[in-house]
Amino acid sequence: MTKRRSGPRILLVGAGAVGQTYGFHLQRGGAEVSFLVRPQYADAARAGFPVHCHNGRYRGAHLFTDFGVLTTPEEVAARAWDQIWLCVSSPALRGPWLQPLLMAAGDATVVTLQPGLSDRNHLLEWVDEARLVSGLISFLSYPTPLPGGPLPPGMAWWFPPLSPSPFSGPKGA
Repeated sequence: MTKRRSGPRILLVGAGAVGQTYGFHLQRGGAEVSFLVRPQYADAARAGFPVHCHNGRYRGAHLFTDFGVLTTPEEVAARAWDQIWLCVSSPALRGPWLQPLLMAAGDATVVTLQPGLSDRNHLLEWVDEARLVSGLISFLSYPTPLPGGPLPPGMAWWFPPLSPSPFSGPKGA
C-alpha cells in the first residue's frame, strides 16, 4: 500500500515503460501513485520495478516501490482520484476495459498520452472535454537489458536535455 502523500492521487493505467517513467517522477514530486494493471501482472508490480535513470536529478539505478496496485474498475471506483493517466498504446484504447474504467474514475482529470489521430475523439465519447488533457511523451524509455548492454533487467529512460513535455490546458495551470 502507498504512503499517503500531500500531493494529488494519480492512477496510471499500464505499468510499462511510459507508466513507470511518469509514475516514478510523479511520486518523487509528491503524488500518491497507483497503477491499474492486468491481474497477471499484479504480483510483479507489487514487488516493485527496477528502474534506471540515464540523466537528470535521479540518475542511477533505483527500486521503484511504495505505490498501489489495482486490477479492476471496482477497485478504481472505491477511491477518489485527482488524475487518471492512460499509459497504454493507441490500439489498447479500443479495448472493452476503457468505458468501465472511465465510468469508475468519477470526476478525475484524464491524461491521455496516445499519439493516434483519433484517440482524443475516441476518449471524448466518455470524458467531458474539460476533464481531458493531452500530453506528448518527450523521453525515451525501454526495457533493459538491451543486447550487449550493461544494465540489469528493469526499465530505463533518458530525457533529452532542454526538451519539455507539453500538455494541453491553460498556461501556468
